[in-house]
Amino acid sequence: MPDPSLTPQEQRKLRQDAARDAAIMDLGTFIRAMWSIVEPTIPFEPNWHVDAVCWELARVSRGEVDRLTINIPPGSMKSLAVSVFWPAWERIHKPGDRSIYLTHGEGLSRRDARRYRTLINSDRYKDLVARYIRNLVRRLKTLSPEQRREFRKAPYPKGMGAYKRLVPNTDGMDEEQAVKTLDAFAARQRDGAPARNKNRASGSKEASEPLIWTIPRDQDQLLNLGTSLAGMRAAQPLGAAITGKRGDKIVIDDPYDAKDVIQGSAETIANRMQATVDDVDKAVSTRVNDPRHGGHAFVLIMQRLHPDDLAGVELRRTKAAAAAREAGEPTPEHARGYERARAVVLPMRAVDPHTLHTKRDAPPPYEWDPRWSEDPHDPHTGKSVVARALDGKVKDALGRERPIAEAPPFYLDYDGPRGEGALLFPGRFPEYVVDQLEARLQEQSSAQLQQNPAPTKGAMFDGPLKNARVYHEDPVALATAMNLTLVVDATFGSKSKTASEVGLILLGRRAPTATSPLAQTIRAKDVYLLHAESARMTFLEMLPRIVALRTGWPRVTTTLIEAKANGPVLIEVMQEQFTGVVPFDPKGTKEERAAVPALHMKVGDLLVPAGRFDDRSVRRNERAPWWWGTDGMQEQIATFPKGRKDDLVDCLSSGTIWFNSLEGIGGAALDPTGGWGFLIGEERPRAHARERPPERREAPTRDKESFNRAVANALRGPWPF
Repeated sequence: MPDPSLTPQEQRKLRQDAARDAAIMDLGTFIRAMWSIVEPTIPFEPNWHVDAVCWELARVSRGEVDRLTINIPPGSMKSLAVSVFWPAWERIHKPGDRSIYLTHGEGLSRRDARRYRTLINSDRYKDLVARYIRNLVRRLKTLSPEQRREFRKAPYPKGMGAYKRLVPNTDGMDEEQAVKTLDAFAARQRDGAPARNKNRASGSKEASEPLIWTIPRDQDQLLNLGTSLAGMRAAQPLGAAITGKRGDKIVIDDPYDAKDVIQGSAETIANRMQATVDDVDKAVSTRVNDPRHGGHAFVLIMQRLHPDDLAGVELRRTKAAAAAREAGEPTPEHARGYERARAVVLPMRAVDPHTLHTKRDAPPPYEWDPRWSEDPHDPHTGKSVVARALDGKVKDALGRERPIAEAPPFYLDYDGPRGEGALLFPGRFPEYVVDQLEARLQEQSSAQLQQNPAPTKGAMFDGPLKNARVYHEDPVALATAMNLTLVVDATFGSKSKTASEVGLILLGRRAPTATSPLAQTIRAKDVYLLHAESARMTFLEMLPRIVALRTGWPRVTTTLIEAKANGPVLIEVMQEQFTGVVPFDPKGTKEERAAVPALHMKVGDLLVPAGRFDDRSVRRNERAPWWWGTDGMQEQIATFPKGRKDDLVDCLSSGTIWFNSLEGIGGAALDPTGGWGFLIGEERPRAHARERPPERREAPTRDKESFNRAVANALRGPWPF
């Protein structure tokens, strides 16, 4: 109720002051107040996701978060919020802040820079700056002389303290003189009407004093706009020269064009994604003024396009750092610097956070997503996913209890649609619009709309994977009735991001002498895929792993090593310790070789573990997570040749081709029933223990004895596998 003792003009002034103060302190309110300056013909459509993004950006402004990744569908006001309104709002509090804004094209950089300059040059914005200074003076006048002295001596704080060096020094003054000095300082800022520079040429007698900071004419540039207090907002395309430029905050807004994932081959697209990641890691990441916690910020906001885009890498690093923190372990090397990182994922349709958490990129779901019901009797869900605030606590989307003070107001006040499938922005993107977008985007809808890009499907194994025979038995138990072949893809290198991963798989076929009941269920022509693993390894790291598989699976009779690249060195070392080490040099391209296992998988001669990586409803062989799990072998097969990895597919191709060769048959008679074309005539293939390749190569070391010592140490068990 308005105070009846106040005149209508006074009441109106109070409402205006309250609105100004709210816009100064809250980014969401600031956007509502300033919207018409940037978009004079388009009305503002409020929605909870705007407040959610503002809440996270404010945490960055307060120094609570060093790295922030936000994934949100296109058309959700992300560029306006992050690249226009947020830097302008921060400029009120921190006029000396220096920021670098990067995007995929110069046109977008110019568009957002033009909007930003229009905003901060407006009279309404200057009015807020003046109001902020007067509020600061009012606060200082309530402090004692000692408190004012501490305010000036304290380290550079956030918020109002950014102006402390500009406030007149009142040390040694009595209280009356200090108040007059502060009032004189505040009088320079005209509350309710923007202050302007003096114009002596006009002869005006009522010219006001300038604002505490201005935009000098020589720094009023579109892409590099500075302030009189050395503040800066620089904008440029990602990939342009950045050496010599530094900022307190680096913001990357949509680093890719949507065309980047539809033009070119799968390898070209993957290289394009990796090039941007390398640019950010090796060039942009060093451009901060203060690398300490709270002294800088990296903000990335974008729509997802590819599993290995910049956001995918940031999310995996953020998750790895969070997992290490929860486990009380050191941060992994690839996730260092992400200890104070945060990720926010806002899909177009609400999804079960637990389901999202099990998928490959597994980004930390948005903790305060109000689309999950607070009420167990909510008709939209019929279950309690997020409990209503009780005893000062709330439950987030993952069921974790949080103090109610950590819940932003929009979460507690939200009353929009809830539950699985609830839309992000139903006012602007109603159901029929989302259906149209999903129909047009097709396979890209999971990336651009749901912010969870699916691996690129390959056509070669679509049919074979659907028709493949599966087994549910324990692979270790099956191996007791089989002779095993270990296939090694030995294109090893360093642990760099571009190094090829070492692939290791175990294939088994029934031993002729096996008579157990389990062996009677196995056809002689069937080959079972029993184990697979891949990782980036150096030679000395790979050698113990191969020895572990040879000793941990005692029925391994043959070790098949591709005689390319570094393979001959590995073959020479292994042949000195084991029998059955076979060099193999398959011919043809990767696609031509992969057609062999695809054919045998289709006719049912190649058996794989049960379970699908993309369908949790299918019963899984829990003893073979390497097949259906995250980045498992099945995913490599399903995405071949468009996937980002193919090492295990190469191993499978080499193994099946070798089984069809005369050497793989082992001198046995041909199987008249077809299949692999052999009948096992002996328990194990011919030994190749002392055979040497025609051209011998020395081990890549100055001291060959170190390799012998590594082998000797590797033979000392036990080895986990």
